[in-house]
Amino acid sequence: MQGDEAAPAIAAAIKYFNTMDDVDVLIVGRGGGSMEDLWAFNEECVARAVFESAIPVISAVGHETDFTICDFVADMRAPTPSAAAELVMPVKQDVMLHLRQTEQRLTQALKKRLVSQRHHMQYLSQNSVFRRPLERVEKARLDLDHDVQDLGQAMRRRLTAHEHRISVLSGKLDALSPLKVLARGYGLVKTVPGDKTVFSAQKVTVGDQVDVWLSDGVLGCRVQQVRNSEVKTYES
Repeated sequence: MQGDEAAPAIAAAIKYFNTMDDVDVLIVGRGGGSMEDLWAFNEECVARAVFESAIPVISAVGHETDFTICDFVADMRAPTPSAAAELVMPVKQDVMLHLRQTEQRLTQALKKRLVSQRHHMQYLSQNSVFRRPLERVEKARLDLDHDVQDLGQAMRRRLTAHEHRISVLSGKLDALSPLKVLARGYGLVKTVPGDKTVFSAQKVTVGDQVDVWLSDGVLGCRVQQVRNSEVKTYES
């Protein structure tokens, strides 16, 4: 087909065959010719009809070196119309040979897969997890026991260190306690009234009443005399 009416006729034929229920495949083709002779297969209406076809389309336009837009929108391209016919109706012996070869390849592939899986199962069966499943559980339990022991020891060491520090601080506080000072024979003088600690003899006068705190009691006293302390120097 060629000429101005070729493209609409080809598109109409494709649409017509799509209305039929007993068509398995369409071959849209033409023998060799010039570019002008094959131009109908470059038209938009033909390309759209091929693309929208619900039936598979084989494009076989011109010779092997010829290309048209129809080739690119079809489901398959054949180099020549005769090649398209061979694709649609292959030789029975060729089909049977292909099926036998495919069957052999599938059988070999399954055998290889089976051998590979068998080797993998053998490898897994030798793993200690399957041969001695409780071994890892026991190891994990021992590791946990060791961790608990280490944690207990660390806590005891920390507790001992804190107890020692508290003991040292308690000793220091006890040494600084005023009661300890009084127990060594010293007294604490406080004014009466006011209960203020007297740090200097210059802070009291004769006749003032004071309390002298000792380690085992309090003496109520009245100041009768104020003397300055005498500093003695010893020479060796």
